[in-house]
Amino acid sequence: MVINFDVPVDPKSYIHRIGRTGRAGASGKAIMLVSPLEIPLFKDIEKVHRIKILPSEHFVQQDRE
Repeated sequence: MVINFDVPVDPKSYIHRIGRTGRAGASGKAIMLVSPLEIPLFKDIEKVHRIKILPSEHFVQQDRE
């Protein structure tokens, strides 16, 4: 598991960072903690890589309470 405590400034480095989760065909998980100020950087990652990164339901539920 890889935990990113900050959003990478360069969207391409995101793939490099999360590539540490799985090696030699193994699967893995990556968690990224995103502050409100980092949301634009986070959106850049989604745009550059044409992916949608979903929030953890655990954290979404806590945010609603």
